Amino acid sequence: MIERTTRLDELLIRRATEGLVGFDKVELEALLQDSSLGDPEAFDRAAAAIHVSRLAVGARLPGALRDRLERQALRFLASNADKNPEDVDPR
Repeated sequence: MIERTTRLDELLIRRATEGLVGFDKVELEALLQDSSLGDPEAFDRAAAAIHVSRLAVGARLPGALRDRLERQALRFLASNADKNPEDVDPR
């Protein structure tokens, strides 16, 4: 079980920092289905927060991270379109 958890963490970190393709992407999806991890995208948000805190003025996020954050933002906006902004939990 520890090896699976370590591999899951490794893949989540790589997804957040580099993006995943091929077998790694498939493996991550399988590990996530078998895990009880509450919020697998927390790694993405943490990586983004760290990266943004270190950005020089005018610097850009890595493409894979930027694209993923944009997709998450669009999903969040779509799922909360009918709600009062003051009632929406941003997590």
